[in-house]
Amino acid sequence: MSEPLWIILIKAIAVFAFTLTLVPMLVLVERRVSAFMQYRVGPNRVGPFGSMQPLADLVKMLFKEELRPAGVRSFLFTAGPVISAVWKMRSATAEANATNETMRSTCPK
Repeated sequence: MSEPLWIILIKAIAVFAFTLTLVPMLVLVERRVSAFMQYRVGPNRVGPFGSMQPLADLVKMLFKEELRPAGVRSFLFTAGPVISAVWKMRSATAEANATNETMRSTCPK
């Protein structure tokens, strides 16, 4: 039996909202743990106990200036990293599929 569309949408929004709130908290925890392991203070400059550090990072990233060398082809300068990332994901997927096929052929049934 299939669930109504509105229930599916509510579940999708709940998962999305949970993920959006969980990621900044995990980033903050990761920074705190890294700072502890490296004997340094960690993120404590923005907000109480550094709680606004992920938001400050977002603002910094949004307003960061992108520099392009003079005389460079704009399309290639932008497309290069995209092509590289897509190729890496494609090869990683192919490698995972090959590993799964090998596991299936060697495992007893």
